[in-house]
Amino acid sequence: MIEVGLGPHSLAGFGHPGKTLGQVLSETADAGYGHFMFLAWEGNPGADGEGDAPDAFINLLASDLGALRRRLGRHGLRTSAVYPGFIPDYAPGTVKNTIERLRAYREPAWELGCDLLILPAGPAEAPRLPLARKRDHVLRVAQVANAVASDTPGARCRVAIDAHHHALLESAEDCEFLLANTEQNGAGICVSMGHLHTAGSRGWELILRHPGRVHAIAWKDHRTKHDPTGRHPFTAHELGTGDTPLREYVRAVLKTLHPGPHYITLDDVPREARADAMRRSREHLFALFAEELSVQGLGRAASA
Repeated sequence: MIEVGLGPHSLAGFGHPGKTLGQVLSETADAGYGHFMFLAWEGNPGADGEGDAPDAFINLLASDLGALRRRLGRHGLRTSAVYPGFIPDYAPGTVKNTIERLRAYREPAWELGCDLLILPAGPAEAPRLPLARKRDHVLRVAQVANAVASDTPGARCRVAIDAHHHALLESAEDCEFLLANTEQNGAGICVSMGHLHTAGSRGWELILRHPGRVHAIAWKDHRTKHDPTGRHPFTAHELGTGDTPLREYVRAVLKTLHPGPHYITLDDVPREARADAMRRSREHLFALFAEELSVQGLGRAASA
């Protein structure tokens, strides 16, 4: 069975009033989650000597990392990934600076006990933009991922570019192109299945074809909604309430024995209801795995 984690946005949402880091970590553990992704933000305070901060999106570079480790340990949690605290700029002429700023997050990630950075690809001109119209932009994202990642023993760092609606990396085709243009095994992708579903992609096939380059899997259940502009064609609720083919991803994970890290995320749930929605989402996902394992077991028994 997999172990699932979450990031602070799933419990605190974005913007005010938010929640303290301590409250989010407590709710993470209470909902049954085992690991945590830090979504950093350099404009906010860092974690103090108690491992707490007034906002769950902390300035990781200004944090007491030892206190953070102790706080996580008290809740039975571990750090599984870091989402750097600024918006990477992949424009021509800015790539070198972006690489250096991102490399600054490798050391705190290592100190917190993980080797994974999850990065946004940046916005595309429009949703579902064909790869041919953003090819050079995706190549620069690949260049950054390849330069920040490291396959060197003792300095291993994995980079997962997040597949996201209206981003440069949006479809399975975009992901394949990025992977084909990176040399480091540590340069890979985050399969965010709700967004890939919204893009019309069979995202689970990425797990089957490239299990070693899928460095994170985000379980997100999008529900299609009508939007004539195409900019907001979905909402994201607790698992099991949308139309993302979750079972296909369960089968792909079982077939590859993919270790993750696995995250559950949601957006369109009131802040006060999120902890319960995240608990139910975890239970729903584990039920899907149990059902599929049972089906596979019966199938093997029938063929024996």
